[in-house]
Amino acid sequence: MNASRIDPASGRRYNAYVPHAIRVGNGPVGVAFCTDEDKAGPPDLSSAPVDQRSCHVGFVLTTTHFETWSAPSPIWTGTSRNHTPGLFERAPNDVIALIDGLGTQRVLVR
Repeated sequence: MNASRIDPASGRRYNAYVPHAIRVGNGPVGVAFCTDEDKAGPPDLSSAPVDQRSCHVGFVLTTTHFETWSAPSPIWTGTSRNHTPGLFERAPNDVIALIDGLGTQRVLVR
């Protein structure tokens, strides 16, 4: 995977954490993860408590032999307090993401 971008003001990398991987159909592997890469301003400290971080949920897909990955695409940007995305394949190539809204809600995205 590509490394996250660096915030020029702080010199720190943006975060990507709590990945969840799934093989889609008989093909590529997809990974959902929390990230603050699209946040304005400096990245959250990686030592900050989860409920104090700002993040959206992104998704990448392998393209060849786990050496190349798609560009990240957003799965959920409806809130900025998220954690622990999970992925479930209901049927071949029909994937559901479940996202923890940190006690305020559970988000189901298809």
